[in-house]
Amino acid sequence: MKTISFRTFDNYNNYLLAKEGPIKAPTVMTLEASTGLLLHQWGSDLFYMPHGLFIYTDGSFWVTDVALHQVFQFTANDLKKPALTLGEKFIPGNDNGHFCKPASVAVSKTGDIYIADGYCNSRIIRFSADGKFLNQWGKQDNMFERNPPVGSFRIPHKVVLLEDRDLTCVADRENGRIQCFTMESGRFRFQIQREEFGGTLYSIAYAQEKGLLLGVCGESLDRRHMVRAFVFNVTDQRLLNVFAPNSNSGTFTRPHDIAVVPNADEAYVCEIGPNVVWRFLRMFHKSTKKVLDVPGVQAHEVISPKKTIKGNAVPITQDSSEESKTTADEDSSRFQTSIIIMCLLAIPILCLVLITVFLRLKRRGKFQQSYFGNLKGWWGGYKTPHPQDKFNLGSLLHPHKGFDRVSLEESDADGDDGSESDIEEYSAIARKT
Repeated sequence: MKTISFRTFDNYNNYLLAKEGPIKAPTVMTLEASTGLLLHQWGSDLFYMPHGLFIYTDGSFWVTDVALHQVFQFTANDLKKPALTLGEKFIPGNDNGHFCKPASVAVSKTGDIYIADGYCNSRIIRFSADGKFLNQWGKQDNMFERNPPVGSFRIPHKVVLLEDRDLTCVADRENGRIQCFTMESGRFRFQIQREEFGGTLYSIAYAQEKGLLLGVCGESLDRRHMVRAFVFNVTDQRLLNVFAPNSNSGTFTRPHDIAVVPNADEAYVCEIGPNVVWRFLRMFHKSTKKVLDVPGVQAHEVISPKKTIKGNAVPITQDSSEESKTTADEDSSRFQTSIIIMCLLAIPILCLVLITVFLRLKRRGKFQQSYFGNLKGWWGGYKTPHPQDKFNLGSLLHPHKGFDRVSLEESDADGDDGSESDIEEYSAIARKT
């Protein structure tokens, strides 16, 4: 695999290794999802540094090449010659017909082409289906600015279309955020930026049927930073959960891209160094603890991974505010339930005590008029009792005088509240490439 180094490009972004020729080995591979077995491969002698890959609904492939500064379309019937080429070979630029290290490409249902351009130009550029320039948006920001303005980019690394919401979302890599715009005009709508990203956000993916936006961050200067993937509700941009491989560290190493199927049943994360593709599957199990709310899904969903064929579930941290709120609700509910149970248990005990007192009084002939009258007076509040009339509960319960120590033990085990919530988990399968 080719990687960028100081000898790859000059100061003007010209590729320096063109004389070495294109990559001889196949660069695009089709794998069997459940086993990772190679089904098909192509792309030899075509690309120099392929970077972004998009598969259209008709089965055609779109590939960006950062060395060639070009974007290609290949039909499913001809994978040797591009059906459409955008940009000029090895010529970087920032006009309507040139790119500079284009990172990503996406195509709408109407055929419009969106290109994240990219490592140099910091823009999103839109073309028609036949390759005519339509419009662009975005600008280079100040790399030393702590809060860069919206609409500016520092390496727009991935572009994703949310067509059902009229949104074009971009992974603004070095600014550590997701920015979303209207599809045609590029008008800013919202951004997602969190400390958990660690300052970088490499890639995003959209699960349309669930309304979920997935993202994956990158490495950080802070060694304590956990490199993980994130799940957001697109509607309110709320963080629903995070996930990562079940390794010793519980993090990715160097993730570079993420993808997800429309119903969110499968998600994939690609890493470079080590060259690994993680496959995450959504799994279900029963739990009495609420973990994650997913819009449009009755069951609760949590993401946790398994590695390659083995698979070992790892609990994944939930958004702290959501978790504390859930815990407080559960504690309040359990407290109320405990009070009700104690009251219900106290009623038969009280009845038992009253019956015992009554039987003792009757057996010992204590139902004398004067004695009963004294009790009635105390209860009614209109007579001051005489010391000799003192009511001794101990003498009634036992034939001898005084009290015996009575130990009342009550065992109240926490049981199932009768409502189990389905929890979904992702398990991951990784295969080195």
